[in-house]
Amino acid sequence: MNKKTRISLHRPTLALFCIVLFVLAAPQVILAQTTTNTQTGINFDPSLFQFIRVKHESGRIPAFAFYSFFRNGMEPWAHDYPTAEQNMYDMIERLTQVGVTHKTKILTLDSDEIFNYPVLYICEIGYWNLRDELAVRLGEYLKRGGFMIVDDFRLAEEMNNLRQQLKKAVPDFKIEKLNSSHPIFNCFFEFPYLPMDTPYYRYGDPIYYGMFDENGRLAAIINYNNDIGDGWEMATAANFRLESYKLGINYFIYSMTH
Repeated sequence: MNKKTRISLHRPTLALFCIVLFVLAAPQVILAQTTTNTQTGINFDPSLFQFIRVKHESGRIPAFAFYSFFRNGMEPWAHDYPTAEQNMYDMIERLTQVGVTHKTKILTLDSDEIFNYPVLYICEIGYWNLRDELAVRLGEYLKRGGFMIVDDFRLAEEMNNLRQQLKKAVPDFKIEKLNSSHPIFNCFFEFPYLPMDTPYYRYGDPIYYGMFDENGRLAAIINYNNDIGDGWEMATAANFRLESYKLGINYFIYSMTH
């Protein structure tokens, strides 16, 4: 597990952040440049930061949710891919001076490669079906010090399913609701209060949960009733994009420094 990516932290001014956001929101030529070079089988480079998108299996998805889960012909795990990753890498590099790969990578939990990367990103896990052998692998990854971002789900039944699946992997870990005093919300950008905006406003406010190991280490951040990957892809309102990028940078900085 590589956690030695070189970090030089410089808190940006709001003006600089908005300029970078404007550049990333500029015409589709910029997006084309970031998405056409996508690779899923690149070699690991320990000198550059890279996170992994997890390809996972969903169980039986109810009819009312089927369209949203398979929008644009994409499977649930692939929502916002690859634009979300490429834009997030641009933000990390321009605002933190952390060296990043600019290449995307998709892995399943049974791949030995996951242990090379400090952060897993997994989305649309409302009907996730974590097979026993994959639960063992995820548990090993998290117990070794890996960090996971869980994103893009809503509804109480989806949260209940997530708890059940994670219990297979790390039965002794605890899931607790977080507030703005946790270091993950002030390790780079400062969030004086929670909750913030969400694309799932009709389901209520977003809630941020942390999953802690036996020693109190934060092993996963859970974005319930939220979808910050959608903000990274920039398919949403400007204020939500801003908050999504700031949250993402905090998550990654925290994962590399704790």
